[in-house]
Amino acid sequence: VLLYAHGGGYLFGEPLMYLESYKRWVREAEANGIRLIIVSVDYRLSTTAKFPAYRDDFIESYRSLIFEKGISSDRIIFGGDSAGGNLCAISAIYARNTGLPKPAGLILLSPWLDLTHEQTLYSPAMKTDFLTTFTYANPMLVEHLLPEDMVASDPQISPIFDELHSLPPQIVFVGGAEVLLPDSKDWVMRSKAAGNAVEFVLEQGQVHM
Repeated sequence: VLLYAHGGGYLFGEPLMYLESYKRWVREAEANGIRLIIVSVDYRLSTTAKFPAYRDDFIESYRSLIFEKGISSDRIIFGGDSAGGNLCAISAIYARNTGLPKPAGLILLSPWLDLTHEQTLYSPAMKTDFLTTFTYANPMLVEHLLPEDMVASDPQISPIFDELHSLPPQIVFVGGAEVLLPDSKDWVMRSKAAGNAVEFVLEQGQVHM
């Protein structure tokens, strides 16, 4: 089971926005002898709720698969793009910290890992990626995401600041011309240093997903 979280900066998007991609993934899995089920999470957005609503919704879906549907955690993979990648990472950390069973793996596509944007504000990809306006708008966006008593560097929402130990195996996809590349490189380096199995796929010349 691929438990998927769509992107959209926690501001927009909906579970079926990648429906055609989901269908293609299922077909490709079947061609390789794998019966793939994709569960796309309908998590709340920042237009209606603040953190931890997004994480709570994702974790509730995970718990439902395990404890209601009877699916073993070693048959469930978290996957997500951009803010959805953030949601997968913080949910894996939450599962670790609270004693929930560890998922089988993480698939992070152009993940948003650092809400402070300390590195990405000066990324060379500001000249090549369409995401530049998102970066400039980050303070306002984060204000909508977080409660007043929470800062953007809190590892609960910016997973790059976590110790990153005891996480599931991961594969991280990122574009070589995207603004968030420095964060993904840092995440991969620190995750490996913490003892996690990580595969890094750098798509040269590609922008944010």
